[in-house]
Amino acid sequence: MHDAGKAAARARTLGDSAVEVWPEASHASTGEFPERLAEWVHAFLEGVHAHRQG
Repeated sequence: MHDAGKAAARARTLGDSAVEVWPEASHASTGEFPERLAEWVHAFLEGVHAHRQG
């Protein structure tokens, strides 16, 4: 459907962004990799929190 590498490269140009391509994942990544996704989201939110704290 989409070129993941091209989409990721574009997303990385949008200021404060977090981009990770999982080539082995489908659109059902939440069911395929729930622990990995939860860890990634947690780390992202920790970074947002730390950034806002200054």
